[in-house]
Amino acid sequence: MDLLLSTGAQAVNNYSGIIDLSAYNGDLSGNVAKTNDEELTFSMYLYTNEACSDMTWGNGTTINLLSYSKGLYDTILGLNMADIINAQPPSASEEIKDITDGGKDNESNTDIEKFYSRIADNVPFSIEEEKDKEEQFGDMYVKSSAYLYAFTEEEKSTLTYDEYAEKSKEIFSGISAESGSICVPIGAGELPRLMDNILRALAEGRSFSEALQGQIDSYRGSGTASADLIWVNPDSGEVTGAYRKERAVDGSEWTTLFDDDNAVLRLADDFASFIRYAVFALESDDPERVQESIEHLKNKQAYADYGRYISDADPRADIQGIMEIIISNLTAAGVIGGGDTDKETDDADIAELGAAGDSEEENGENTETSILIPDDESASELTPKEELEEILDSIADGKGENNTGEETVA
Repeated sequence: MDLLLSTGAQAVNNYSGIIDLSAYNGDLSGNVAKTNDEELTFSMYLYTNEACSDMTWGNGTTINLLSYSKGLYDTILGLNMADIINAQPPSASEEIKDITDGGKDNESNTDIEKFYSRIADNVPFSIEEEKDKEEQFGDMYVKSSAYLYAFTEEEKSTLTYDEYAEKSKEIFSGISAESGSICVPIGAGELPRLMDNILRALAEGRSFSEALQGQIDSYRGSGTASADLIWVNPDSGEVTGAYRKERAVDGSEWTTLFDDDNAVLRLADDFASFIRYAVFALESDDPERVQESIEHLKNKQAYADYGRYISDADPRADIQGIMEIIISNLTAAGVIGGGDTDKETDDADIAELGAAGDSEEENGENTETSILIPDDESASELTPKEELEEILDSIADGKGENNTGEETVA
């Protein structure tokens, strides 16, 4: 037996086929054009292509499947007809209210609020005070070249979702074609750990390019669908592109994807700022301010926008699991609870940076993409650059002032 859910009346007999009447209203027994009869109202009925003569010539104001079925079928789609006819209107129970009032969304928003509150309760600093440092280190903040691919304000106010999706594909293709840059995946809350890993790699004599390759290699096998993508030119340190981790959104809320685009651009700026002062340090840089700036760049990831990770409408998304990963990454980098970057679990990740290899930098002076390692036999009075290098090495070894070395379980 074939079934039809229709918005009007249809001739139904043993020989009739199923016709899509979703665009019509009223008496459509002859499958004619939409009626202009003002007395006919919108109705939705369930028909079958079995014989039921009583329903052949009715219209939208008179046909009622339940009353006209006359016991022809006891159940339709597993629903008992008598129960439907005799059922009382449902009460305004709490369960129904949750569904009609967007209870699922409210529950999701509550989980997100708890997630950020959990971070705020466990960081060894005031998030509000940390936010105030944005202005303090404003002169050291680097705006990446990724904005060349950003949506304009006009596009944000005029694009449809289909146009946005098509434009996003064009942006991704354009960034991917950027010569001289490599694509580096950065997962949820992973930037502080990546900063530490880069500092560690440079302190051990490896190049910036090798450190980035180690991050790329850590995603081999698992894919990069769960991470943001940042394009970096390892020779110049320029961050040339950024593309947000994709997520599913409800149709009416698709414009929140613009927030994701902005969030990954901020991530690109944070990374670009770190690269400038940690990898391409200058003689004129103030070592103390550089150290404070890098700590700030790490700490600000505690209140970064993780909506693209924790507001995914895809039913397969493990939101709670992702939240735990973010907490774990921030803890391992010392952003939450002090952390301990030397613990065994982190060493395994750091090992993924790749073998150091026999390079010229290991036994001699590093290239411009590396930080010079202070010579133990150097003069007791350090130059500003040597002092800066010593501070950066100390951060890489987890011995910074803000790293207590205490292991904290999130």
